[in-house]
Amino acid sequence: MSEPRRVRVHFEGDDDGVVLRQLQRLLTLPPDVSLEVADRRAGGKDELVRHAAAFLLPVGGSVIVLRDLDDFTPDQAVEWFEGQLRVEFGPKVPGLTLRRVDAVGPQPAVYALSDGTHSGWAALVLVGSPPAQALVTEYGIERFAVDDYLLLLAKDEATYAGMSEHREVGFGVAFRKLKRFAELMRENQVAVCDSKRLLKLLQGITGFRASPATYAERLIEGARGAHGDHWLRQHFNPLAEAMEAAVRALAARWATGGG
Repeated sequence: MSEPRRVRVHFEGDDDGVVLRQLQRLLTLPPDVSLEVADRRAGGKDELVRHAAAFLLPVGGSVIVLRDLDDFTPDQAVEWFEGQLRVEFGPKVPGLTLRRVDAVGPQPAVYALSDGTHSGWAALVLVGSPPAQALVTEYGIERFAVDDYLLLLAKDEATYAGMSEHREVGFGVAFRKLKRFAELMRENQVAVCDSKRLLKLLQGITGFRASPATYAERLIEGARGAHGDHWLRQHFNPLAEAMEAAVRALAARWATGGG
């Protein structure tokens, strides 16, 4: 039996890495594919494609780039991705061909790259929870990211209660304070436009002193303990389905030689 084809996933921040590694075990992938999560974060959007580049050409690899939607539309994010690929490879690869090879639509966007001898494939997966409309209504968030999933986890009372670090501050008290603190910050012209800042406020309210990435890990562990893996998969389902679709799209390119 031949070795599985590797798909390497690159991500922006430590929280994304935590979610990816926890989600990896819940994905349904083709048997001939091995999903490999990069061992460190890219350190921001500007570095994402640069980190992935070494695994595309000339080695002929396949990568998934996971980026937060933020305040982009999906179409704007796809334009950004293609532009970043051209910026990274255009000056370095004479005769570069770059073309989109997936069906029309923003998720996932798959590109084939070739230097005339080698071919590589890159897929963009956008992250930002579609159910985050509840967070828009309650907190007025305007930028969407992996932290939406994490804040919605924290707002599940069983998950919240499943974390020993929350023992001193009850669920109701914590979220009343969170809403009031967010209102106070806005009243003082301090922007609270994303779930990341709200999660940091929640860490302060509950006295959680470790890093945001550790808080993300504990939230996911709390949800798994309270509800099990099936519930957790359903919570992350939009992201999980996008990751699975990206892997299938890349596998289809291998099967046709990238055509």
